[in-house]
Amino acid sequence: MVPLGMAQTLLRFQTTSKGILPFKLLVLDCDGVIFNSNQLKTQAYRSTLSDLGCSTDEIDQFVYLHLSDVSVSRFVKFTQFFKDILKDPNSDSKIQAALTGYSDNCMRLYKEELTPEVGAMTFVENSLMSERTYVISGGAQVELNEVFQHHDIAHNFNRICGSPTTKVEHLSGILKDTDIPAEEVLFIGDGWTDFKTSKALGCHFCFLSIMSDWKDHVEQMAGNEDMVTRCQTWDDISGRIVNLNC
Repeated sequence: MVPLGMAQTLLRFQTTSKGILPFKLLVLDCDGVIFNSNQLKTQAYRSTLSDLGCSTDEIDQFVYLHLSDVSVSRFVKFTQFFKDILKDPNSDSKIQAALTGYSDNCMRLYKEELTPEVGAMTFVENSLMSERTYVISGGAQVELNEVFQHHDIAHNFNRICGSPTTKVEHLSGILKDTDIPAEEVLFIGDGWTDFKTSKALGCHFCFLSIMSDWKDHVEQMAGNEDMVTRCQTWDDISGRIVNLNC
């Protein structure tokens, strides 16, 4: 982890509604932002539940739950599925088995089938803000750190944060540790929880749509145009940067 220095590096970003704003801290989601992993992770969920003997209808119910908010952690989703939806009497053991199987499937996907998005890494590297750039994901934190080390990109980030701690908890802690106001934070994400986290703490949210599974983003972000900038690709995001390292 890179210690947070005193340099007042600013990222000047052209927002949709508030003009050019200076940001002192960057937060990125992982799946659908740094890795094009959303569809593969949905497949991993299906494979995991199939291995546990779930029926096609049950798996479809889980996938519907998953896609309703892809940014929610697997811990929450498996718990809700086995305890609240299936009301499985062996829910605790099923949850643990699902977590183990899903973790194994994800690690294989990240290491064998996925590479970091070039646009994401170019943006992070060109921002010259590695000491002020964080990953906050719904993925398992231990797993994420191993993946980032495997792909040799961990040094580009101050900290890589994941589940079971929530995104709001992570970001609240980062704001407290850095003493940077929420309005000087740019959160780049692709999911509803990313947006809700930004809104809850008062950060500006940049929605990256090209890899997103969030189907209801228009309706669910309606009325919040003052805090949202929508971009289709990483090139669109990079094109909004004005004077890096001012």
